[in-house]
Amino acid sequence: RAASAAGVPLKIAGTGPLEAELRMLAADRPGIEMLGYVAGEALWTLVRNSRAVVLPSQWYENAPMSVLEAGALGKPVIGADIGGIPELLVEGETGYVFEACNVQSLTDALRRVQAMPGERLRSMGEAARRHVETNFTRERYRDEMLVLYASLGAGSSSPEAASHGRAD
Repeated sequence: RAASAAGVPLKIAGTGPLEAELRMLAADRPGIEMLGYVAGEALWTLVRNSRAVVLPSQWYENAPMSVLEAGALGKPVIGADIGGIPELLVEGETGYVFEACNVQSLTDALRRVQAMPGERLRSMGEAARRHVETNFTRERYRDEMLVLYASLGAGSSSPEAASHGRAD
């Protein structure tokens, strides 16, 4: 509904319990294409060729990989304000957050991205990639977990000491 209202083309990848309902909605709306299950290189190509990735999630997922994967491919994300999605985005820098289940809020975000000049969109995609490369590394995760464990008394008080098997 939001894509139609915004007048933007939309490709929907995936399957699930709402698939039949979405196919019926898409049939009456030009510019909306239902792709079904897409994986592997076909999915990465789809993302690379997109203007942005939209995650209209209604599920309280902690850290949706779709946000990180889109960012790693240099694509901004338009994501619902639910679960971990807002925590993975930098509003206006790596993407936009919209109110979950609010068609007008998503329509506004889609229009914003559709109207965005190509250079600004590329810049936002580059920022998304840098954000993922900087903030979601194995090393950073390890270091933050070690700090957390140390704060709970389960290990060393420093990530360096803990990573070398020493306790303070």
